[in-house]
Amino acid sequence: MGNHAVSWGVRLARADVIAAYPITPQTQIVEELADMCAAGTLKARFIKVESEHSAMAACVGASAAGARAFTATSGPGVSLMTEFIGLAYFAEIPVTIIDVQRGGPSTGMPTRTQQADLIACAYASHGDTKHVLLFPEDPHECFEFAAQALDLADRLQTPVFVMTDLDIGMN
Repeated sequence: MGNHAVSWGVRLARADVIAAYPITPQTQIVEELADMCAAGTLKARFIKVESEHSAMAACVGASAAGARAFTATSGPGVSLMTEFIGLAYFAEIPVTIIDVQRGGPSTGMPTRTQQADLIACAYASHGDTKHVLLFPEDPHECFEFAAQALDLADRLQTPVFVMTDLDIGMN
């Protein structure tokens, strides 16, 4: 599954801080990363926060302090993260965001696949931004792109998104 592959890619890339709020269909990613942190197989600080907004705030703060920061979400979470994504962009703070795309809020749509977050992620902010988006086509690329995204964010000093979807993530 793509979500499992993402978790192992993040482990390979040695994220220092993982801040996340569970939201379908990305919850498997953060649960697996939390288990890796608890078992000591991933030497990272896992922070379970109260909202997607808080997840991005924690990532921006950790990254500004020098940590490799990672979060995962889906479309409704991206909406809530937008202000801090813009801050990270303009302040040149690297953050890696996995977006496991799905349909909209609490209508039964979270069980359907969509690629509805492309524009929202490409321009997430309130200004002149153009974010780096990586598009894996299968679980193998989920693994590779998750690891590469942390490196790209560090090298480019900007937020980097990996855009998967429910089908790749959970099947």
